[in-house]
Amino acid sequence: MEWLPLVFVCAVVGAWAVWTVRRLAILRNRLHAAWRKLDIELTRRHELIPELVRIVTRYTDHEHVPLEKLTRLRTQAMQTAAPGPLAVIEDELAAVLRQLLALPGNNHDLRASEAFHQLGKQLVALEEQLASCQGSYNQAVRDFNSAIAVLPERAIARLFRLCQAEPYASEGSHRLVSAGQLPAR
Repeated sequence: MEWLPLVFVCAVVGAWAVWTVRRLAILRNRLHAAWRKLDIELTRRHELIPELVRIVTRYTDHEHVPLEKLTRLRTQAMQTAAPGPLAVIEDELAAVLRQLLALPGNNHDLRASEAFHQLGKQLVALEEQLASCQGSYNQAVRDFNSAIAVLPERAIARLFRLCQAEPYASEGSHRLVSAGQLPAR
């Protein structure tokens, strides 16, 4: 009977350890799911860029520098996996996209292009989705990092080699323009 309290304490510690491992696994899975959603939206944006380049080159002769920069940034973004550096590249990419979406103001042929107008609408909707996914991912990062930063959960996290996740730290929102700011045809 003297060993009964020891068994009880071991059972409580074991139950806590199992609960903690399960909780950390759930948070890690939410983090990975949020990253996958953000990555899908970024990939969708990357897939629209060649079409934008094709349309703009058809109607303009003098916009080669932004188009080359856009293509270079797209390639860099597709080759970057870490959230921090990717956010910096994506911020630059969004700035070039904003510049290109402002082009129709001076170019009547481009302003009249149905394809450019539709692509602009798609990009605006995509940017809103990106901002939402970014917020969800960063919240999942905060939840996960908070969970593994406190004792005694930190010990379990180290045992399973879980480390802090990197947030997707964009300097601003991904909003290019609002739907009302798209050039009129």
